[in-house]
Amino acid sequence: MEYKSFNKCIEEAKEGKGHCHLMLGNGFSISLFPNIFNYSKLKEAAKLKGLQPLFDSFQTNDYEYVMRKIIDAKIVLSAIDKKGDSLIQHLDDLYCKLSNTLIETIATNHPENPFAITEQQYQSCRKFLSLFDGGKIYTFNYDLLLYWVFMHFKDSSDPKLQLSCDDGFRTSTNNEDNIVWEIGAERIQTIYYIHGALHIVSNNHVIEKCIWKNGQQTIIEQVRRNLLNNKLPLFVCEGSRDHKKERIHSNGYLARSFASMKSIGGSLFIFGHSIRDEDDHVFDLILKNNKTLKNLFIGVYGDYKSSENQKIINKLHLWDKNQNNLAQKSRKKITVYQSEDVNVWNNIS
Repeated sequence: MEYKSFNKCIEEAKEGKGHCHLMLGNGFSISLFPNIFNYSKLKEAAKLKGLQPLFDSFQTNDYEYVMRKIIDAKIVLSAIDKKGDSLIQHLDDLYCKLSNTLIETIATNHPENPFAITEQQYQSCRKFLSLFDGGKIYTFNYDLLLYWVFMHFKDSSDPKLQLSCDDGFRTSTNNEDNIVWEIGAERIQTIYYIHGALHIVSNNHVIEKCIWKNGQQTIIEQVRRNLLNNKLPLFVCEGSRDHKKERIHSNGYLARSFASMKSIGGSLFIFGHSIRDEDDHVFDLILKNNKTLKNLFIGVYGDYKSSENQKIINKLHLWDKNQNNLAQKSRKKITVYQSEDVNVWNNIS
């Protein structure tokens, strides 16, 4: 496994066969709004909801980690106490409360509109995303930042600034103000919210998208209104990889977005993701079921020798080792790069 600069990785990927694809983690959003998209805001919300003792007991602020522990507790309780229905119900209630608190907190603290991003920041991010033009972009993030960037340049009068994007949503034939995702659109789709997003809603098996147009409410205002009416965004925040996978397969939009990762070729860049165990359902699919992808470039943030980064590096070494069981043509070359090299939001020279 090699360690290279981001620019060197891009050069190598462009020289090879196939497109360059991108997978975004929370670091993409944190690098622009570090005081919004971080665990401190979620910690404050947990405290207000009386949930902080749960987090303190595990010495973490990670919602998904605590939710996974609740699932584990239910499994253990079900095995040893056949009459523990009331306690299991209590755990179910806690799980739902955690999930809803996560959604509400992200919606409440999210920037109100696209003008929260400066023109220079838009231009810098466009420069980064244009490196993956022609490829597919996958994001774990629930927020609207990626959507805003693509919309900012979609109708630009300068063809050089336009970014190609297709999230699979189309104007409904029944109601022109109703934007819906259509089965089959994933074949030409280029942007995938693999765990859902604030602006995507599952409404009686119809997948809709909130948009801001014609002077109506901003998307965030619509999300908050929906929450008041118990209409939740399409979110996958289940605690374990198996529960996430189950949730994904139960929804057409999520399932087809997930399955599309099996067919991408060329190179995949992972940026802003800590390669968490909870997302192994995604990485397993790429490593074991994708037969055409040749390169994986994975960003690490901060000191390469830090304990957190060493956990990532050790996991990547395990990925590399496990590839020995695959046919030669299915193996991926794994390379590590420094995430700070990218400077997504402030790279205009």
